[in-house]
Amino acid sequence: MSTMKKREYSNVNALEIIRLLEKPVENRIPLKFKLQREASAKALIEALEISTDELTRCILCDILAERRTKTAVQAILKCLDEPT
Repeated sequence: MSTMKKREYSNVNALEIIRLLEKPVENRIPLKFKLQREASAKALIEALEISTDELTRCILCDILAERRTKTAVQAILKCLDEPT
């Protein structure tokens, strides 16, 4: 029997990330931390690139910055130049 915890967000795609972040909830912090730990950088970057919601983009930038995802730098910088 495996003692590893199930990583429920390890295979989530960009659209699902956006759906989860834009779902009305009282507190997004637990979701943010789970995505930060488990979601792939590729999916997070893609979600940032296609999201049009300002709060969602802010959360995604925060996640990617906290992870120090070097491949996300261009997408994060683009957010600074683009109004949502």
